Amino acid sequence: EHAPGRGPCARSMGREVGVARKLGPMNLWPFRLLVLHAAMQVAAQPAEHPQCRDPLFETHWAGKNDIQTLNEYPHVKTNLKMCPAFNQRASCCHQTFESEQGKYFTFWRRSFEEIFLRLNQHREAVIGSLPATLPRTDKEQYEVALDSYKKLFDLKPQTRCFTKLLTYAAGMMCFACRPEWFHYAVVAGQPTSVESVIRVRLARSVCLALWSECEDFGLAAVALTAAVRD
Repeated sequence: EHAPGRGPCARSMGREVGVARKLGPMNLWPFRLLVLHAAMQVAAQPAEHPQCRDPLFETHWAGKNDIQTLNEYPHVKTNLKMCPAFNQRASCCHQTFESEQGKYFTFWRRSFEEIFLRLNQHREAVIGSLPATLPRTDKEQYEVALDSYKKLFDLKPQTRCFTKLLTYAAGMMCFACRPEWFHYAVVAGQPTSVESVIRVRLARSVCLALWSECEDFGLAAVALTAAVRD
């Protein structure tokens, strides 16, 4: 690291300016062409990781004709509705790609709904399998299990948790819009070959907020599991 104006590039540029002053106005054109050529060479160097090529969204990289894809290069858009935070800034998303984002958001919403459908089916099966007579201890445990179902189906903790989970899912879909995705991920592999995302870096506050909204539901789920096993 170097302080502004004191790095190796700054020292090199200082020497070049000194040389230019010695050359005089008549001989500056060759020097200027040399500097321009060097600048173009630097600009032509590929990025460490290609923009709009997040391995998490490889299926939707540009170049396909059968589905909507991301931009090949970042573009500034003003009409994004699914991810409005990326309006008026260079991003990998465009409006027609939102049909894909909407499709997968619906997939996750339905997946969460199906969890409760299966839970309700399981509860109905437990109720339907009740024998005509039960020992007192078994009867008490049976009632504990049914009560655990009621707590799990309580709308308040359920709504808080799954609203937060859907918000997180939507945020991950909008992550596809980030040209600089590699700043937020741990990546394995080489940019010139096949890369993969090992993990996405999240702020600690994101994890804490998610657990804060899902803690009551999670505890209810653990209690139901224990009651059914007993």
